[in-house]
Amino acid sequence: MWNDPPLALPPVTSREESRALTNLAALLARDLSTVDPAALAQGVKDAELTGDQAPEWSGRLLAALSRQGLSWSEIATMTGVPQTTAYRRAMPFM
Repeated sequence: MWNDPPLALPPVTSREESRALTNLAALLARDLSTVDPAALAQGVKDAELTGDQAPEWSGRLLAALSRQGLSWSEIATMTGVPQTTAYRRAMPFM
């Protein structure tokens, strides 16, 4: 659990960061129960590009994916976040 490998993220350009933050802000402002799983998964990927805020922001989105009935294995496959990390980040928002 505490020994999860670090997430492998591609180098981020300021354009990628800007796009990710814009998409993430719009997504987090919505009622997450109405957002489709693919959009939530992309939101998690965007959150992972944000650095220090990634655990909180991705945690909210990971919890929403779990509430939609996806297994942690499915969530990990969709988002690229290891299962134990996804679970740990989502728990405060469940």
